[in-house]
Amino acid sequence: MMKQMGSEPDPLSFGWFLFRMSEFNKAERYVKYVLAQLPTNDKAIGNAYNLLGLIYKDTHKLDQSVEYYEKALKIYSQLNYQDSPQVIATHCNLGLAFLALEDPRSAEEQQRQAEEKLLNSSHSKNSLVLTSLESLKAKIQVEYGNNAIALKDFEMVLKTRQQQLPATHFSIASTWNAIGIVQEKLHNDVEALKSFQQALDIGQKSLPPEDMDLAEYHTNVARIYGNQKKFQFALKHFELALKIMENYREEEYDKIIKLNKHIADTKEKLCQS
Repeated sequence: MMKQMGSEPDPLSFGWFLFRMSEFNKAERYVKYVLAQLPTNDKAIGNAYNLLGLIYKDTHKLDQSVEYYEKALKIYSQLNYQDSPQVIATHCNLGLAFLALEDPRSAEEQQRQAEEKLLNSSHSKNSLVLTSLESLKAKIQVEYGNNAIALKDFEMVLKTRQQQLPATHFSIASTWNAIGIVQEKLHNDVEALKSFQQALDIGQKSLPPEDMDLAEYHTNVARIYGNQKKFQFALKHFELALKIMENYREEEYDKIIKLNKHIADTKEKLCQS
């Protein structure tokens, strides 16, 4: 058995640390090691499966991500934790995985189950649990093209997270990024750029320098600068995104190809301008 210190230690703390550092292979190995040590009736098994689901989603192994979220929910159910915050969060995570698989109907079903369990939960007023659910709902609205509704939902999520979390929390950065995506879909490049820049500024303070989210934020900023024909700024951010993604050459080959094309196209436009 693992050595434990304190009254209720979290055996997955180091796994979460590795995950946030984008050390996905190390995080996966560590979580599987922890799983081998846990007793069969430990809720931490569900938490471990949920973390594996997150790891697989971020490494684009979406079928495995769904599999492990479902395993987590099964464990929580067996141990009578059906209405816990972890269960609601796992339903939201599973919904996001289904969205990544372009299956909004299944995502909606996870939203429904999360809402149902939240109503029966003592945590129905937990603002951070609510924002996870509202964020999923907003992303489903985006999938259906209801961008104005999604924007209002994301703005509400942002307000709550700003009230409840440190100003430089990575969740605030990701919410600004989601708002930027919707603003861009609404053809409001000025507001989109402000939102993407906010995401980048906060992300640079809260995330490790090689985190893939930062590459996404740089790419989004670059794309808007390109739309505005500010090609020098666009090139700078595309190149910064590529520098990060080069650390994930094997896993993110397609994204690297796209970034190289963006860079080549932007250089050509810069020469022509």
